Amino acid sequence: MAECSTPSTLPGLDKGSVHRYSPLVEIKDQSAPQKWFEGYLADIDVAKKMITVAFQDNIWAPKTVPMSEARLVSSLTNKARTSANDYKPKVGDAVEVRSPATPHAPASWWTGEIVSIRAEEFFYVKHADLHEPIIVERGNLRRPVGPLEDGSSSKGAFSVDREKGMMPAGPTNLADLNSESVKFPKVLGDWVMSDDGRGCLNQVAIKSGLLKATPRVDPKSGPSVTLVGRQRDIHRAKLLLDVHVKHQKEIQGFHDKRQAMLEAMSSRREKLENQESTSFNIDAELVGIMIGKNGAHISRVIKDYGVEVNVADKGTAKDPQTRKVVIYGPTVGAVNKARAELEYLIERYPIPQNCIGWVIGRRFATLHEIADSANLNYAKLEDTSHSPCLVLCGRRQDLDDAKLLLDSHLQYHDVFEDMAKESRQLGDEFYRLSDRPISRRGGKGKGK
Repeated sequence: MAECSTPSTLPGLDKGSVHRYSPLVEIKDQSAPQKWFEGYLADIDVAKKMITVAFQDNIWAPKTVPMSEARLVSSLTNKARTSANDYKPKVGDAVEVRSPATPHAPASWWTGEIVSIRAEEFFYVKHADLHEPIIVERGNLRRPVGPLEDGSSSKGAFSVDREKGMMPAGPTNLADLNSESVKFPKVLGDWVMSDDGRGCLNQVAIKSGLLKATPRVDPKSGPSVTLVGRQRDIHRAKLLLDVHVKHQKEIQGFHDKRQAMLEAMSSRREKLENQESTSFNIDAELVGIMIGKNGAHISRVIKDYGVEVNVADKGTAKDPQTRKVVIYGPTVGAVNKARAELEYLIERYPIPQNCIGWVIGRRFATLHEIADSANLNYAKLEDTSHSPCLVLCGRRQDLDDAKLLLDSHLQYHDVFEDMAKESRQLGDEFYRLSDRPISRRGGKGKGK
């Protein structure tokens, strides 16, 4: 990451992701100070001490309010509220009662007092604005949000639930939060705003203890992520982001190179636009892969490109182990696209003898990872001679991707070998120093 700054304003509210990745907050009802409406923290301006709150199902438009009129609370989803069954208030206790959302207002919490209990599950709660107590089930009750029982500040005393995770205990006082904006490389602008990017940021927030990590893309300055939380949590989040940025840049570079290769292939296909058919030979053992289970693969290609595909039942006398495939279509583009999806090949990729372990990895994990990334049908080691190689099976573009990945992976072999060698040398030297006796200085030896 190139640069960090503390923003004074945070424009660019993205309503589509607020409910999915934002912590829950409650804002005070101005007409009833003891009543709080549920919402989601959509945006926060630490400098101005203002927050923007969005509401479930957009029942209200987003509201921007001072931090002093809002509070952070635990998750209020049904799944999270099952812990309410452990809460057993007594007669005379002050409680908060949840009122469900209406067509005109979001769900809310208001303060009342228990005056009677029936069957340990139904509570009669009174409130100054009510003429008589109302019956409330225990699942819609909670302890009043405020100071802890020991009288200490509630700051830092609870966790904020997130999707499929739980944040470490963080500040409950919004006014105590810090904010920092971290710039991303421009090449990651699309990724950071995608579902994959937002999901990654959400996991960073969960692991580091952040309250919120909000991505933004400015046409001039490029993408950035605003981190909100305690200073220590922001530091941890930046360390995690460094790792993600490094890997995402490499992934994006791979996709760009792959796209360039695909465009070059497309360009070559366009030169054949006067032709309306194409043919190729395929190994007999690969015909089943090309056709797919119950003919699913070849049927989809025929439907997608409006082509007809003929597969020879037998090979020729000259080459009995191959089958000829002929594709007919309305345009050269259609037949070539169909061919790209149907032409499966087997290629051998030679590897140096001393690189076998590096290429296949422990229990073939590295080789399997490369095969999965390139969408190969299979990749296996053939080590029957002094010239070991990998046997790769897939479509032409998948084989190109696999070889590209293998080329890149092999470039690191010598580097890691040198690192391992140096590590062994240091270990040996340390061992020799440990075994060497310590010389005695001064004094006279025995018998002198």
